[in-house]
Parts: sequence; structure tokens; C-alpha cells
Amino acid sequence: MKLSILIPAYNVEKYIEKCIDSIICQIDDNIEVIIINDGSTDNTPKILEKYRSNNIIIITQDNKGVAFTRNRLLQEAKGEYIWFIDADDFISKDALNNIINISGNNSDELFLLGYQHVNNDLIPFAKKEFKEKNTPGYLIVNNKIYENVLWNKVIKLSVIKDHNLTFDNFTTGEDFIFCYKLLTFISSLNSIKTICYNYRLTQNSICQKRDKLHMKVLYDNSISQIQLINNFNKQLPKDISDVMYLWFRHFIEGFFFSLIRFKEYSINDLNYAIDVIKSENLYPLKKYEISDIKEKFFLRIINSRSLIVILKVLFRIKD
Repeated sequence: MKLSILIPAYNVEKYIEKCIDSIICQIDDNIEVIIINDGSTDNTPKILEKYRSNNIIIITQDNKGVAFTRNRLLQEAKGEYIWFIDADDFISKDALNNIINISGNNSDELFLLGYQHVNNDLIPFAKKEFKEKNTPGYLIVNNKIYENVLWNKVIKLSVIKDHNLTFDNFTTGEDFIFCYKLLTFISSLNSIKTICYNYRLTQNSICQKRDKLHMKVLYDNSISQIQLINNFNKQLPKDISDVMYLWFRHFIEGFFFSLIRFKEYSINDLNYAIDVIKSENLYPLKKYEISDIKEKFFLRIINSRSLIVILKVLFRIKD
């Protein structure tokens, strides 16, 4: 088996048929599709049963969450490579043919896939392609490639198993932790330049939620993830950790931007986050390898507790 396509599915009755249909018209005996229904309460289970076959494995479980489900998918996979796909997205025509052809001709451990965003009418409005080839995974960070998502990566399963990589039990940001660690273990990375994946942006996307409970979970998860990555970085060789810090800093900057921008977060939340990050010896953030003027300016603000609090107050007045 060359490739295992892994799909967690939870309450995706509106999208799952488009997702599977885009795959089954391209699969052959070199490809298996494993879909885990994670306790869906809509018509997802009935829809999935229509697709059950030798190549399409359907597993049903009680609701366990995305991290547990992805870990189980990794356990079930038999392919040399794995590709995680979100159930509300779909792949492009000839994507699998391109992946199989390229992966069969070399020993790369990870392939970056070109992708595009589409709206609910499936109209593309943004795309991203990569040119990186024959490079250790971590070095793409030097090119400001901070790809937190799983779906634009085809990964050699043996790398995941050899380094005991699993998904931590977070409800947000678990992709970032996995991808961050993964890149440090990749000895050879290549790119597939064509658009292979279509990422559907919907109003109900979890990444766009702003309710109070979700924002609280996002805050707590971000704090824990900063501590986790900081501990992980300490175990890396210095040349790798120095490069990976650029991505880590980018993540922390994004966290600070959310704390400043969104009214759901208080000044106390902001100050507590600074205290935690400072206790990890990460604050103030290091300034090296910054060429963008806007980033330099923003970094200067967030590295000053008084300036960042003033900015937070100004945003609260604006809101």
C-alpha cells in the first residue's frame, strides 16, 4: 500500500460526499481511504455507509474528539505515506496521480502540496504553491513557511512511528504542535507544485468562532502549547532550535495579536500571558532574523508591557 488517506468525520453531512467523491474517482489498489465517524449526530454515518468498499474503510466510534481520532487513524493506516484530509474539503483532479508518481520515484519523507481556498460556492479565491525541494524539513522555516495545517502534507508514516509522534489532546492548535515537531524530524522534503487540495472556508469553521467559551479554550490551549513547544525546543540541537524559533515566535506573536485585538480577552488575561511567557524565559521575544518593518514595529510593542497594555486599551475603546 503506497498511500493512506485519513479522514476524521464529525457532523459533516453537508460536505462529506463532495470530499469522498473527489477521492474515489482517482483511487486504485495503491491507495486506501480510512474514515472514522467520530460519534456524528447528523446523517454522516448513513452517508458513509454508502461508500464502504475494499478501498474505503469506515470506522464508527463514540465521540472522542479530533486528536484521539487522528491518533487512531495513524494506528489503522497501512500505507507507506499518509495524507490527512478534512471532511469538509476536497482534493483536486489528478492530485493522487501526481502524489503517487512523485512519491514513487524518490525517498523524500514529506511532500508539501499546493492548495487553494474556496468559498461555499466552490469558487477559488486564493492559492499557495511551494518550490522547496530536497531540503531538511526545518529549513523551510527560513523561508517563512509556517504551515500549521496537516492537509497540505503527505508524510512518510515511518517517520511518525519512529519518533512516536502523536496528537496532543487539544481542541484547538493540535495541528500546529504536530507539524512543528514533525518538521524537525524530516531529513528530506519536496514539493508538489500543482494545486492538490481545496480548503473550504465556511462561516461555521471552528477557526472563526468567537464565542466566550471557545475564546477561553483557545487562550488556555495557547498557553499550554507555548510551554510544550518551549520544552521541546530545549531538546533540539541548537542549529535546529534557532531556526524553529522563527516559527515559534510567529506563533507567540499571533497569540499576542489575539489578546490585543479581541474584546473577549481582558487586560488581566494579557498580563497573565506575559507573566507565563516570561517565566519560560521567552519574554521579551528575540529580535533576530526580522526583515519586515511591520513585524519589527509590532515586536517592539509587544516586548514592552506598558505599550502592549496601552494598545489593548485603545482597541477596547474602539470596540
